Amino acid sequence: MYGNNGIILAMCIQILNAISVNEAFTVELFPLKPVVHVGSALELICRVKDCAGDATFTWSALGDKSHGGDIEDNRTVSRLIFSNILPEHSKRIVCKAQCSGKPKQSNSDVQVYSFPTDPVVPRIKHLKANQVQRLNCTIHNIYPAENFKIEWISGDEIIYAVKLDDSGSGDYNNVQNVSSTFNYTPSITDLGKNISCRATLNLPDFPTKSYRSNRTTTLEYGPGTINVSSNNAIVQLGEHLEITCHADGNPQPKILWRKFGESNPIAEGQNEKLVINNASSSQAGQYECEARNEVGSLRMPVNIQVPPKIPKIPLTVELFPLKSVVPVGSALELNCHVKGCPGDASFFWSALENRSHSVDVDSNQTVSRLRFSNILPEHSKSIVCKAGCMEVMQQKTAVVQVYSFPTDPVVPRIKHFKANQVQRLNCTIHNIYPADKFIIEWIRGDETLQKYSPNITYPENVQNFSSTFDYTPSVTDLGKNISCRATLNLPDFPIELYRSSRTTTLEYGPGTVTVSSNSSIVQLGAHLEITCQADGNPQPKILWRKIGESNPIAEGQNEKLVINNASSSQAGQYECEARNEVGSLRMQVIVQVPPKIPKIQLENGVDPREAKNDFGMNISMINVTVKELQDISTTPDLPTVIVPAVGSASLLTAIAVLIRHLRKIKRNSADISIN
Repeated sequence: MYGNNGIILAMCIQILNAISVNEAFTVELFPLKPVVHVGSALELICRVKDCAGDATFTWSALGDKSHGGDIEDNRTVSRLIFSNILPEHSKRIVCKAQCSGKPKQSNSDVQVYSFPTDPVVPRIKHLKANQVQRLNCTIHNIYPAENFKIEWISGDEIIYAVKLDDSGSGDYNNVQNVSSTFNYTPSITDLGKNISCRATLNLPDFPTKSYRSNRTTTLEYGPGTINVSSNNAIVQLGEHLEITCHADGNPQPKILWRKFGESNPIAEGQNEKLVINNASSSQAGQYECEARNEVGSLRMPVNIQVPPKIPKIPLTVELFPLKSVVPVGSALELNCHVKGCPGDASFFWSALENRSHSVDVDSNQTVSRLRFSNILPEHSKSIVCKAGCMEVMQQKTAVVQVYSFPTDPVVPRIKHFKANQVQRLNCTIHNIYPADKFIIEWIRGDETLQKYSPNITYPENVQNFSSTFDYTPSVTDLGKNISCRATLNLPDFPIELYRSSRTTTLEYGPGTVTVSSNSSIVQLGAHLEITCQADGNPQPKILWRKIGESNPIAEGQNEKLVINNASSSQAGQYECEARNEVGSLRMQVIVQVPPKIPKIQLENGVDPREAKNDFGMNISMINVTVKELQDISTTPDLPTVIVPAVGSASLLTAIAVLIRHLRKIKRNSADISIN
C-alpha cells in the first residue's frame, strides 16, 4: 500500500514539474524590425525555449491580414519565408506558439521599401544667366512615396524642396514613379555651380543603416557661357602672349584652340591657354576657342595682332573731359589732342563694349572732337579715343555718365491729418535716370521715417517712379511738416557736377483747430482774448467771424479774437475758420457779456423781503449772532433754514424768515447784525 502511494507521489511531482517548465517557456522572433527592398527575400524565425514537449506555431498579420509567406515548422522552430517581398507585406507579423496548451506570442514589424535607382535628370543644352530653365527630376519605382523628399541643390545650398506627402501625387500604396519640376533662373554667380536632384527616403522608426536613405543625380548641361581673357589682343614682334579660355558646363567642358583656316587644334585640355612665344607676323589672325562636352559645345572668336616694329616717337594723347556728368537732352563735346606727332595724326573713336557712339566727329591734324548734340541714356558709357602717328598707337578713355533729374518730387495734396489715423501718402519723381542710383526718403522735420531704393526692371530708360507710405501721426506729430526727398547718388563722380537731391513738402489742409476757450464770459467793459491755432501746410490763415455777420473780425496766422471794453452787443456765437490752399476747418466759440446786477443791502430793524430782478443775482454775506437763545428745536413752526456761503434771492428769503422768527423770542436775548 505504501509502495503505491510512493509511485503516485512521484508521478504528481513529475506532472507539477512539467507544468512549471511549460509555464516558463519563452518565444523569440527575429528579426524584430526588418527593412526589406521590394523583390527581395525575407525569413522570419520564431523559436521556443524551455518547452518540455513539442510546440505548435501559428503565424498571422495584425488586423487579420494574410501574411502571404510560406511556413516551415519543427518541434521548437517555425520559419515564415517570403521569396518575393511586395509593398503589401509592410505589416506587423505575429508568431503565436503553444506549449502544453499554454500560448505565448512575439511581433515583428516588417517595413517594405523600394528605392532601386538614382534620380533621372534629363540633360539640357545650356544654362544662361537670368533666363528661366525648366528642370525635371524623376525617381522610378519608389515605395512608400509619402516617406520620400525631393531636393534641388546648387553647390551646397538647397534651393527647392518638396515632400511627396504634401504634393498630392496620388496613391501611396503601390510602387510608382514620381517627378519634380523646378523653374531655375541662375544668376551670373550661379553659372558653373553643379545643380543636383537628391531623393531622400526617411523611415523614422527604423535605423538609417538598414536601407539606402538617399540618392543624388547631378544635372548635365552643355556650355552656356564662354569667357576669354582678351577678344582682341596685340602682341609685339618677338614677345610672349597668353590668352585663357573658360566655360561653364557639366561635365567640365574641354577647351580647344584653333586658328581659322587650320584644321588641327593648337591647344587642347580643360581651361587651356593659347600661348604664343616669340611672336611673329605669321601668328597674327583670327583664332577660336571652342568649349565642348558630351552635351554640347560653344565657340568664341579672338583676334590677335602682331604689328611690325616702328620707330619710337614721343606720342602722347590727351582727352578731356575725362569724367562727364551730363543731363539728358543737353550737349557734350569730347576733345582728343595729340602731341609729339611729326605728321598728321589719325583718330578713331569707339565706345567700349562694342556700342556705337552715334554722334558727329570733327578732326584735323592734331585734334579730334566728338560731339553729342542731344545726350540720351544710351550715351552713358566709356568712350575711347585712339590716335595713330607713323604706325604708333596711343589711346585715352573718357567716362560719360548721363542722368535725368529735371523736377522736384510730386506729392499730391491731402485734405488733412487726424491723430492715430492712417493716411496713405504718395510721392512721384518724373523722368529720372539712372533709376537704380536714386533713393526716396519720407522725412518728418529732421527725422527720416522711411527710406527706399527703387527696384527697377529696366534701369536703362528714363522713367517715372512712385513711392507709397502709410503714415499714422500721433497727437504730438500734428503740425509737423512731412516731406519727400529724392536723392541721386553717383559714387564715382563729385556731387558738384550734378543736382544731388530735390525735396517736396506735403501740402495738407487743416485737420485740427484749437481755441483757448470754447465758452467765455466777459464782464461789461472788460477785456477778452481768445486764441485760435490750426495745423496744416501751408500754415493756415485764421479768420474770426461773428455768426450772422459776413465780414471777418480778425484775419491772419495764429490770430486772436480781441474784445476791448466789452458790451452786450458783442455777446453771441463766434467762429474761428482755419484756411489754406488745400482746405478749411471751423470751430465755434460762445462769448457771454452779462449785464451788471444791482447791489441789495439789508438794514438792521427792517424786515427783509425776497429781492430779485430779471437780470440775475448778487453775492452778499450775512453774519448772525445769537445770545442766550432759547431752545427752539421744539418750536413746531420753525422752518429748517440752510444758510449757504453764497447769497441769492432765495437766500434773502430764508434769512428774512429766520429773523422774523427770532424777533418773536426775547429781543434782549438776541443781537443780529447783517452786512
